[in-house]
Amino acid sequence: MCTECRPLGGRGVAWRLALCALSVLLAGWGPAWAANVYINVNCGEGETVNGALEPDPPLDKTDHIEVTITGTCVEAVVVEGFKDLNLSGDAIIQRPVTTGWPGKSALEVWDSGGVTGGSNTPGVIIHGLTFRGLDPDEYRAPVVRILRSKVNIWGCTIGDNGADGGTGLDIGDHSAVSISGTTIENNQGFGLNAGGSSIVYVAGYLADDVIIQGNRAGVSATDDALVALGNVKIHDNQQSAVQASNAAIVDFGSWDPVDAAPDIYGNGQLYYPAVAATLGGQVWLGKATIHDNRDAGAGADGGGQILLCCGQGQVVIRENQGAGITAWAGGTIRGWLPVLVEGNLGGGVLIQQGSEAEFGTGTVIRSNGDSTDPDSFGGLFVDNSSALSVGSNATVADNYGPGVFLRGNSSATLGENASITGNQGYGVLLELSSSATFGDTVTASGNRKFDLVCASGSVAGTPQGSHPSIARMKCPEWYQLQRLPD
Repeated sequence: MCTECRPLGGRGVAWRLALCALSVLLAGWGPAWAANVYINVNCGEGETVNGALEPDPPLDKTDHIEVTITGTCVEAVVVEGFKDLNLSGDAIIQRPVTTGWPGKSALEVWDSGGVTGGSNTPGVIIHGLTFRGLDPDEYRAPVVRILRSKVNIWGCTIGDNGADGGTGLDIGDHSAVSISGTTIENNQGFGLNAGGSSIVYVAGYLADDVIIQGNRAGVSATDDALVALGNVKIHDNQQSAVQASNAAIVDFGSWDPVDAAPDIYGNGQLYYPAVAATLGGQVWLGKATIHDNRDAGAGADGGGQILLCCGQGQVVIRENQGAGITAWAGGTIRGWLPVLVEGNLGGGVLIQQGSEAEFGTGTVIRSNGDSTDPDSFGGLFVDNSSALSVGSNATVADNYGPGVFLRGNSSATLGENASITGNQGYGVLLELSSSATFGDTVTASGNRKFDLVCASGSVAGTPQGSHPSIARMKCPEWYQLQRLPD
C-alpha cells in the first residue's frame, strides 16, 4: 500500500502512481521461466564473467540463469538482453585500465528485464558483489552503469572511482532499480546518479541500511528521475548529500509509513547545502534527520522546491554549520508536516532574493544562530522581496538574534497561537518597507529587545477580530484590517 502525498501540481501524482507501481513490480521479483541454468565462475583460475554470459553456443537469455562468482575479476562485465539473471558471490569485479574516452565500467547492464518492452520479466538481481573503479585516469565511466533495465542490487559495495568526476552507480534511460543493504563509497563524482526518467528505490525492502559515504557528492536525481530514500545513511560527502534538478524528485520516506528515516550528516562545504533542490527539482522531506553538516541543512534555489510533506513523522534539521533551511534566487520551501529546526549555527531559516517559504502547523524554530556574533540572523530571516508564512501553533524561541527579521520589501504571516519568546534580539524586526500580519492569539514576549519593531517604512497588523499579544511594541504603522495595505 502506498502512502498518500499532496505534492504541488499534477505531475507529482503521476510520480506517486509510478512509485506504487514500482513497489508492486519489484515485490514480484523471482524466477518465472521453465528452464534453470546454473554457472560457476572462478576468476582466480582465469575464468571470466563475460565468458560465462556470452558462451559459444549462446545462452537462451529468456531462461532463469544464476551465475555464482568467486575471486577477483579484472574485466568490464556487460549484461545485455537478459530477462531473468542472478549474479552473486563473494567476489570483486574491478574495471580494467582503459584508454580512450569514456573508459569502461566494471559492470554495465543494458536492455535487461523487459522495462522498455512492457513485459513483466524478473530482471537482474545482483547480490553480494564488490565493484571497484581503481582507475585514476582522466576517463569518467561510472563503476556500474544501468540503462533501460530492471535491476535489484542487494548487499553489494560500489566504489573507488578515482577519475575526476567519476560516478559510482549511474542509472538512466527509463530503468527501474531497487537498492538494499549496499554501500556506495569513495567516488570522485556522485555516489549515485539517476536520470532519464528512471525510478530508483533505495533501501525499499530490507532492514539493512544503504550507506553512501565519502564521495564528492552523494545522490543526484535529474532529468525527470524519481529517487525514493528509505533506510539510508548519507554522510561525509564533500559536497551535497542529495541534489534534485531538472524536474527530478527525491522522496525522503513518504512511501514508508513506519520505518524509513534517512540520516544525513557530515556532508557539504560552503555553498553546498546537505539537501538541495535546484533548477526545477523537488525534494520531498517526508521523514529525515539532517544534522551536523558543514553548510546549510536543506536549500532550494533557481526554481527548486523543498516540500515538507507526505510522511508520517517529523523532519528534524539541527546543528548544521550553516542555516537549517535556506531558499534563494526563486527557491521555494513549502510545508505540511511539523518540522524542528534547532541549533543551526548560521540561523534557523533564511529566505532571500525573491523566494518563498511556508511552514505548517506545529513548526518549532529554536536555539539557532551564533551566540558569539552580535549580527546573528537568529530564527527566521526574510530578505529582498521574499515571503514567509508560518502555520498555527508555531514556536520561535531562544534564538541568538531576532526571532523573525524581515527586510527589503519582504512579508510574513504568523498563524494563530504562534509563540515568539526568549530570543536574544528583537522578537519581530521589520525593516525597509516590510510587512507582517499577526494571527489571533499570537504571543510575542520575553525577548531580549522589543517584541515588535517596525522601521524605515515597515508596517504590521492583524485581521479584524484577531487579538495578538505583543508585550513591547514600537510600531507606529499598526493596522487592524483584513489585510495590510498595498
